[in-house]
Amino acid sequence: MIIQRLFYVGLCCQLFGESRGFLVQNPRSSPAAVSSCKQHGTSSPLQHADTDTATFNNLFSEFENDLNRLSQLRPPLPSSDPSLHATLISAGSSYTRLWTASTWVQHSRPPHSRYARHIWRWRHSSTAKKVLPAVLISTAWATLVSVSPHYFKWSEQILASAGSVAAATSVLLAPLALLLTLRANCSLGRLLEARLLWGRMVLHTRTLASLMQVYLLPHAPKTTLAAARLLAILSWQLKAYVRGESVELQREALNTTLDKETVDWILDETQQPYQKSIVTIPSRIRQLCHAAMNHMEQEKQPNIPQYQVENEICKLEEVVGGCERLHSSPIPPTYSRHLSRVMALFNLTFPISLVSAGVNPFGVIVVSMIASYVFIGIDEVGMEIENAFQLLPLQQLAAASQKAVLDQFLFMRNGPPLVTEK
Repeated sequence: MIIQRLFYVGLCCQLFGESRGFLVQNPRSSPAAVSSCKQHGTSSPLQHADTDTATFNNLFSEFENDLNRLSQLRPPLPSSDPSLHATLISAGSSYTRLWTASTWVQHSRPPHSRYARHIWRWRHSSTAKKVLPAVLISTAWATLVSVSPHYFKWSEQILASAGSVAAATSVLLAPLALLLTLRANCSLGRLLEARLLWGRMVLHTRTLASLMQVYLLPHAPKTTLAAARLLAILSWQLKAYVRGESVELQREALNTTLDKETVDWILDETQQPYQKSIVTIPSRIRQLCHAAMNHMEQEKQPNIPQYQVENEICKLEEVVGGCERLHSSPIPPTYSRHLSRVMALFNLTFPISLVSAGVNPFGVIVVSMIASYVFIGIDEVGMEIENAFQLLPLQQLAAASQKAVLDQFLFMRNGPPLVTEK
């Protein structure tokens, strides 16, 4: 432990010495350089030694215009998402869009108002429409079981003999509730993890864009803006991967920000385009950042910014890897199959147990319909949220990630000048 502390102390001293040497030796940190920065509203000179002001302004204008074109092509609206199924969008509060303060106010109404509103909108429920066929089949079976003793004498004898067996249906209720609870908990865990990953995607994209703007753009603007274009498109490619979007949709978005050669390289169908793009885009960003850092090394810049840039790229790769894991590894299908079979057994035997208990036909039909709707509905909700990426507002999150890149470059470029130290 003592040796480790001495090592870290020595490393910090070395980095501090390098940074002091940079402040003294680097001509870009001189008052003249700072004065030049003020004219552009940034903390550093805006052009590399080989790039004049006009060339830099042209590069930046093209970068800004291309990202604005992408925003027009992919607006941050759930209704503009080509890969979001309309059946998943609820008429009221929905997880498929980002919430605002007004959404929370509308969602958090008093119980009587909330219950009345949800019941009134029941006919528009996307989940109810999905489970309706299964509920109707279960209700039809309950109707057949309840009325058959009145029309077929032999069925009354069969139901009477099966009464002792059907009474054991209550034993199925506890394990069925347990299976449904575990399934719902696992699905919710996957949904929350997917949302956390995409939140980190926006955060790390914003941080990396800020680092690139402050440390890399002044020294290698052309290389840095090329990396920023890839960073802005990364979230859209990750969305295309987890949603299974077509190559045509991907090419349409990529063509707005990247040159044809890069687009063809990303969408090379012989190398699995989905997998290739989300893995190689971060690697390409790392390569371009390293090329920009070479200019910093020549000027004896401290290596702390290099470490921070690399750390953010690694975090983006962790996000991509987490999304790959959730997308390719569902809840074990064996669990889902067993739950479906237990559910079918319960729906088959539950009406028989009610008839054997002496419940009148109308009561058998109503109780069976309610029970089937409740249990099948819980099972369907767990099935829907298991594939978390189909519910997340990925159109808005990807647009937020792209906007974070442009905002970091625009805000810092148009920001106030630095305060000079006297």
